[in-house]
Amino acid sequence: MASAKERAQKVSQELRQATRTARTASTRARKLGEDFRILLVQVRAEAEAARNVVEYPSGRYECNACHQPVIFSETQRALPPCDSCGSSRGYSGPRARVLDVIPPTPREFSAGLYECTNCHAPLALVEDSDTLGPCEFCGATEFRVL
Repeated sequence: MASAKERAQKVSQELRQATRTARTASTRARKLGEDFRILLVQVRAEAEAARNVVEYPSGRYECNACHQPVIFSETQRALPPCDSCGSSRGYSGPRARVLDVIPPTPREFSAGLYECTNCHAPLALVEDSDTLGPCEFCGATEFRVL
């Protein structure tokens, strides 16, 4: 049987390793939080664009994937995939006209970062929602915006 000193040294080593792991995880969580905030701006812009009813005028367009020129002779509500490469990455050409904007449905919780008020665990909400589930760690249902 190992002496108390040997056991204490082993526990001390495990504690140092656990502390290093926790610091690494904390740093990674902060970095992911910043990355999430940056991506959230793009998600909101995409959601805004999806609420727009647009019309593409007739004219010459170029596929963003293969750069094949395409001519649309009629006004289009949605541009089809490229006939040449099959890509749906879109076209460059005449600017689309926004005909109408569909207002978003109001939600109680907007997309963003939240923190559990009990254990301070982070929660990333990608889209607006009326409900937040319980905390994955402690089961609490109270959150605050970060």
